[in-house]
Amino acid sequence: GMPDQHLPAWGSYEAHTKIVRGALVWAGYADPASVRVTDRDVEVDFVANLLEGLRIADKDGAGLTTRQIIEKANFGRSEILSDALSAISPPNLMTSPDSLGRHLAQHQGRNVGGWRIASRKKHGGVCVWFAERILSRAA
Repeated sequence: GMPDQHLPAWGSYEAHTKIVRGALVWAGYADPASVRVTDRDVEVDFVANLLEGLRIADKDGAGLTTRQIIEKANFGRSEILSDALSAISPPNLMTSPDSLGRHLAQHQGRNVGGWRIASRKKHGGVCVWFAERILSRAA
């Protein structure tokens, strides 16, 4: 027999967890779920990379248009921005300014490591994006 390995269920795959994952862990192998990448992981990595890239590429905090972000990512000026954009682009295709704008808007305000994506309108209604430090409120 095989003793219960007390592994957390993987969604609705309780039987799979008990039989397959349990057998692997009992035999001394790593739990396959320990390296499982979720959509949430990809999103957090995208936002974290984007925030770091924005802080580096937009040192004065004036903000960058989606076109400027893409230019910095695609012309070797920001590897971290390039990594962030590759997470949301199909292989061998460039992200469009509109597509990037939708992604930025979707994640705007999300707290990742005390920073968030923020935007403001500049003269002429052009939207610029920047990394904004989230200040903690005094109790």
